[in-house]
Amino acid sequence: PAEPASAVSLAQVAITTGQVSVLNANITDLRPIIQPLQPYQGSQIYVAAGEGTASTGYTDLTTPGPAVTVTTGTKARVTVSSFIVASGTYWAFMGFAISGATTIAASDAYSLRAYAGVTGAGIQASATYLIPGLTPGSNTFTAKYRTVSPATGTFSMRYILVEPV
Repeated sequence: PAEPASAVSLAQVAITTGQVSVLNANITDLRPIIQPLQPYQGSQIYVAAGEGTASTGYTDLTTPGPAVTVTTGTKARVTVSSFIVASGTYWAFMGFAISGATTIAASDAYSLRAYAGVTGAGIQASATYLIPGLTPGSNTFTAKYRTVSPATGTFSMRYILVEPV
């Protein structure tokens, strides 16, 4: 009979005419070699504190961060997340700075941006970026915050995840 399409061959047995038993020498192992899982190299941290800033340049909040230190190659995938409330109808930003083997200031290009169309409106959101051009080694990714004057941005349930790529 034919093998079903979903069948997986695990071994091949060769039998010659007149052979009365199967020996190990007659069996060829066809199982695929499975690579062991690699340990997870990413790092993540969460800060629950809800704190605000009226700064128009990226800054720390009263409780800085969150921040994680990861050994990277030349690229990393970074996710930032927060519940953001802006006073007035203005923008609030959560970005990140990189220090250690690489130095990159926080910027709007790699930030979570929230616009409050109604005074006091809030949103829980995340943004993920692939960051190229890192210097391989130990890099610290620290969340930073800013707003558009004259608003105050309040950030709570702050989270950062960094995964080497």
